[in-house]
Parts: sequence; C-alpha cells; structure tokens
Amino acid sequence: MQFQFYKNARTLAVALLLTTVIFSLCACGTKLRYGTWKDTHEVYGDGEYQLMTDPDHSYSLYNNAIRQTILSDVSLYKNVGKTAYFYGESPISREERVRLFAVLHTESNELCYVLDEASVPSDHRELLEDYVGRRFSDIAVTVLDLSELNAEEQSILLSLRENAVNTGTETMPLS
Repeated sequence: MQFQFYKNARTLAVALLLTTVIFSLCACGTKLRYGTWKDTHEVYGDGEYQLMTDPDHSYSLYNNAIRQTILSDVSLYKNVGKTAYFYGESPISREERVRLFAVLHTESNELCYVLDEASVPSDHRELLEDYVGRRFSDIAVTVLDLSELNAEEQSILLSLRENAVNTGTETMPLS
C-alpha cells in the first residue's frame, strides 16, 4: 500500500513538472521585452509602450524604456493595424498642460505628438518641442502639425477629438 502511494506521488510530481515546463515554453513566444502589470490595459509592439489604467480609472500611455508617462488622461484611443492613435494630455511646462493627439507606430516604437490648432495654439509648438526634447531625449518622439499627416490619419484623430467632446472625455476605446 505504501509503495502504491509513492508511485502515485512520483507520477503526480512528474506530471506537474512537465506541465510547468510546457507552460514556460509557451510563454517564451510572446516576444515582449517589457513585462506587463495588473494595471496594463493594452500592450503595443514589444511592450515598450503600454496603456495603463490609472487609480482614477483613466488611462495613461507609458514608456517602459524610460519609465515615464508619455501621455496622461487619455480620453480616447483607436488601434488601426500597427498604429495606435490617442487623444490625451501632455505638459508643456511645469505649470501648463495641453490636450493633444499622439500617434504610435507599434513596429518601430516611434511616437508623434500631433498638434491640432483647435486644441493647441500654434505658439505652443515650440514649448512642446522643447519639453519633449528635454524629457524624452532617449526615445523617438517627434512633434507634427495635424496638417502634416495624411487624410486618413487626420480623419481618425479628428474623430477621436469629436467623440471625446461628445462623450465628455470619458475614457474608452473606439472600434
């Protein structure tokens, strides 16, 4: 009887070990360079950029490479193919914040802040470029005017702003 117990325990231990090995091998194929956490809502590319859920249930776009929030209070976002579009907020100085768009190309991890005259006065571009250059010098970030994007991208971003205004800037993804 005692021999039977040890035989079953050994079989159970081997089965548990094999299951653990199989799960760990499956997890190796995720291709993420950066881990996710319980507050991760969306992961982009290799995980360098993640949309995080804040304590107040809003979203922030976070860069794991430099461990900084790139865009806070993300009202709306839309994923289209390998590009993600956001409408959120960024500081341009210690005292001032502006609502603007961001476009993330997930394959290359290139981020563009996109200024819209309706949301950001043109004289703020230099302030934003200076802020971005000082704060995010280790990652690929550019500042563009909305007019510098193609018609499809302009349409996506303008629909984000319109939907944010119509919904009272509630955080939500668009399909």
